[in-house]
Amino acid sequence: MFKLKMILNIKSKMKFGVKSEIKSHCKSEDKSQNNLVINFINEEIGMTLKISYSGGNCPVQVEGTIDNVPFYFRARGEHWSMGIGSDPICTPDFYKYEKYGAGSFEAGWMEESVALEFVAQCIDEYLKKKESQLKKL
Repeated sequence: MFKLKMILNIKSKMKFGVKSEIKSHCKSEDKSQNNLVINFINEEIGMTLKISYSGGNCPVQVEGTIDNVPFYFRARGEHWSMGIGSDPICTPDFYKYEKYGAGSFEAGWMEESVALEFVAQCIDEYLKKKESQLKKL
């Protein structure tokens, strides 16, 4: 998970102009539609992560793919959730839903860096679950 956290942290810094750090970790970047696209290939575990959108308020959202499998993170009101699968919103293969903050609307105002930490946590759990399922075969 460390390398995944590192790429997500670098991604969040890019809004402040830190571009050179990410070049060695990314296959490409595309700034179409003012959304940064990150392609991250981790040869150690054979994973490709693409973040096509992150940001917003009420809801905070992060979208992308892990090995071409879509994921969708959303934080609004008092909760955040993340789904991973061919349809990550309606029928995800992996789903996590948690309460966030003490107030009624804190999740919708979550910092992007916090959202990316939750994304990294969910991707790590998803990959562990996937690996466990493959070992059972």
